[in-house]
Amino acid sequence: MEYRTGAGTSVRGENFADEVLSLRARLFEFVLNPTVDGTCPRAEGSLRPMVVARKISGGSRSWRGGKMFEALASVVQTLPSRRQDLV
Repeated sequence: MEYRTGAGTSVRGENFADEVLSLRARLFEFVLNPTVDGTCPRAEGSLRPMVVARKISGGSRSWRGGKMFEALASVVQTLPSRRQDLV
């Protein structure tokens, strides 16, 4: 739910802008520090199969379906890093 504050702005939008501005000094750390990677290929690579599966299964056709798929995908992705099996 968004709350209008006037002149086309919203509380959520203002909160987001404040958050981004508070992180401004760290947003481009990768430009100044060559040891910091500017991309996140490992994270993106681990998400890609779930994105494809969600699209194929139709798991994002509704808000509820999307949230359910999100929760299940999170559990399935987290288990191997904890050295646990799904079953």
